[in-house]
Amino acid sequence: LWLLDLPQKTEKVREVIARVGGPEGVRRGVMVGDRATDVEAGRANGLTCIGSLYGFGSVEELECADRTIESIGALPDVLRELERA
Repeated sequence: LWLLDLPQKTEKVREVIARVGGPEGVRRGVMVGDRATDVEAGRANGLTCIGSLYGFGSVEELECADRTIESIGALPDVLRELERA
């Protein structure tokens, strides 16, 4: 089990963004997670945050997310909505 506190999680997200963004960086991105610390780490890195209610976090814990989903199957529709916005 890989548990990270918020500063470590924020840094890990930053590292992933740097790797996938290359020299030009990442213009837009989405963080999907099942805990409030996932949302906070994503937000700290400028990402739109989607709370996954099918994981460990509760509805109340994930209120801070920009959107929530109840199954992975709902993710494509939410991503399309975000793209249109």
